[in-house]
Amino acid sequence: MSHTVLPTKEGDLPTTPQRKPQRTNQEALKSTPSLAHGTASAANSETQRILHVSKVKPLLHEDLKRSETCGFKQLLKAFLLRCQILGDNQTADMLLEQCLVQILPICNDDESIRDSLKDYCKAKGHEQVRYAPFVKAFNAALRRMKDLAIPGIRPPSSLGIAFHRNDPNRIPAHHYGSSTSRSPDTLLASTGSAHRANPRAVSSFRKGSTRSIEEAVHSLAPEKRKKKFYWSDCLSAQEFKKNEETLTPPPLQYNLDLAEVDPQQVTPESLRDLDVAAEFDSTFDIFSSTDGGVTETSDSGNPGDGTAGSETLGNSGLKRKAEEVDEDEDEGPVDKKPRTDPKAPPLVQCASYAAEMLSRGAYTTHAINLFIVDNVAWVWWFDRQGAIQSHGVNFVLNLPYFLVLLVAFQRFELQHWGICEKLCPTFTRRHKASSGRLPERVDLMERFDFKFPGGMVSINPAHLVHAQYSLLGRATRIIGAQLGLTGGEGMKPDDDHVVKISWPEESRQNEARIIALAKEAGKHDELIRPHLPILIDHVDLGFNTGQIREDLGIARNSPRGSRVLRVLLFLKLKPMSSLSGEKFMNAWIQCYRCHFRLWLNGIEHGDISASNLMVHPATGDGILNDYDLTVLRKKDEDRAITGTERTGTIPFMALDLLTKDFFDGKIRRIYRHDNESFIWVLPWIFLRGKSSQALALNKWATSDFAGCRELKFSFLLVYHEYHGYPEANKQPYKAASRLLRWLQDQARAVQTEVDSASESDVDENVEPVFQVRHRNDASEQAACIYFRQFEANLKRRWGYGFEPLPEGKTVPLTDEERIKLD
Repeated sequence: MSHTVLPTKEGDLPTTPQRKPQRTNQEALKSTPSLAHGTASAANSETQRILHVSKVKPLLHEDLKRSETCGFKQLLKAFLLRCQILGDNQTADMLLEQCLVQILPICNDDESIRDSLKDYCKAKGHEQVRYAPFVKAFNAALRRMKDLAIPGIRPPSSLGIAFHRNDPNRIPAHHYGSSTSRSPDTLLASTGSAHRANPRAVSSFRKGSTRSIEEAVHSLAPEKRKKKFYWSDCLSAQEFKKNEETLTPPPLQYNLDLAEVDPQQVTPESLRDLDVAAEFDSTFDIFSSTDGGVTETSDSGNPGDGTAGSETLGNSGLKRKAEEVDEDEDEGPVDKKPRTDPKAPPLVQCASYAAEMLSRGAYTTHAINLFIVDNVAWVWWFDRQGAIQSHGVNFVLNLPYFLVLLVAFQRFELQHWGICEKLCPTFTRRHKASSGRLPERVDLMERFDFKFPGGMVSINPAHLVHAQYSLLGRATRIIGAQLGLTGGEGMKPDDDHVVKISWPEESRQNEARIIALAKEAGKHDELIRPHLPILIDHVDLGFNTGQIREDLGIARNSPRGSRVLRVLLFLKLKPMSSLSGEKFMNAWIQCYRCHFRLWLNGIEHGDISASNLMVHPATGDGILNDYDLTVLRKKDEDRAITGTERTGTIPFMALDLLTKDFFDGKIRRIYRHDNESFIWVLPWIFLRGKSSQALALNKWATSDFAGCRELKFSFLLVYHEYHGYPEANKQPYKAASRLLRWLQDQARAVQTEVDSASESDVDENVEPVFQVRHRNDASEQAACIYFRQFEANLKRRWGYGFEPLPEGKTVPLTDEERIKLD
């Protein structure tokens, strides 16, 4: 299957030369070190509990610690290139000069802007007293700059953006079983969204007059009143911090001098408690029960971040309601409660708004927010590669340069605000200004048609099978779909396909290619062929996080690799967790054998978890799913993954890998580590039928790898005290107990070697323990020895006709048998 990149419409990407794809080199993967802690890691821990205040605070802080920086003027030039008229050949420096020439007179002559800035500088008391003058000053500037005709720059977009005071209102959101409620101080919104947020006040303001909706919206923008904004309305969020009581007022005359302010430092001192009551106390996730229904449980095993073609939320998945409910009523989002704890670190709050914006839908490519301390603003760009912080600009003393930023904002289309309209066609309607009393009610969960190279597909955003809440990383979403056009003949009541939308690293092998290679390996291998996901089509949408970094001149030193927006179409599968007893064991055995044979072909899966083990809906065959972390290893290549590549789902990772040494790249990842992950899946599945047992297992689902390791070591001491449930899982758990005993014996053998300080003291005849001297052997021969001992242990407690694979299937492949990976 060919790899396709869909063309984007004019304006989707900056008018700079198309960037060249990075060389697909396995060693290039080391350019993206794994973070042991962070929102991406937590999103991969099989839980959504990270939405708790106490959980999300350190994760966002960890993400910010490795943010990149750029000059403010360089950022302006990159933004202006996104506003350049198609065909104009001016350089970014020339565009900036054109803007400054026209903006300088406004700065010196517009009394309304100057008066509001004076009010901002002399406002005393809490930071809230600065919101209104800030909004008034820069909305007045936006009105003045609306009619500017700047050579080479597009006219303003139809969005009609303006700043709005949001505090003390909270913006609610629902993330796959958990709820959040956050409160940006101010935000940028389109005229259409602002009208929808406060329709009755707008109507009342216009009553008996000829004032336009835009005039009404601007007049109400600075006021402290109930406004019903949602994250889909927020084009940019602003967080304020007040350090100085009074500020230097605007100069009598502005010039074009610029003194950029150093970037904000992310220090341990900035890590303090977040807002009180920032989230509802809810961590309920949804997962499939054994009868296929939908069950709620606290911190249950939500699907891992790489589940392709899966349905993990019951027979029909999670049916999301439209975001806005009763939006024409007066009730707005909940007001902030009085703070009793220390004020939240504003920089972390600013990042939390970005996490909300990036997590609102698969259609969001990036977020642009402002962090404001007194009279200095820093621009923060957030995307799935990480955060970029500009140098700061004093918007009182260096007003012309801040207004250039607003010139760019005013001319941004939705795609420049981070909206991929191909993945949410209704988003444009939501931001369209209305001439009527009430704006159009828009359902962002409405079905839409999407074009793959091989044909059209109807995507159902309301059928959200899996999603992640994170600030960076792959951000995988699985959404229900059907072949053909929406409303066309053959539409079914339930979606029988899914689309996987994610941001994989550009340097990694395309998952579609890996699946194609796996299919090639399975042509003559029945242990592989029936147990692979059914990929129908795939396409890249032309968005690349490396583009903005190249425009800013910081790509070369970026601490993380660039990511691309990719969409894959799969046949929908059933979660293996919907099975129990012998049926589950049969499917599980098929998957670990498929994995082993793929390993011998040089296809290293690397992310074994409960949610990546699926079942074909028609045949009932086990399916080894999700290959976007898979690594290819050529014959006799010394290829062992280290912790500098984020691989694995924490509750199921091998004990050896849940260490700082692994995440520091000091431990090689080999076959037995993936094999051990298959073992950890068994107690996770078989013991969850009883709430007391499930509560103990839920603690494994954490971004704290060291804590998880300790819990799992403790579990190995008491695993025999647990019992499989329901009844069908009792005997399978006895088989699992034999394998857990095997892991325990291995750990003891390693400790014996450490204590004896001599391998000669290790009993050579100990069986079925895998000998210590082989434990770190990355060869295929060692993998085969380990696999045979693994199956021998399973055979001891699992009957039902199970027989270990014949020896001919558990030896390294010859050159002729092995597929070519070139």
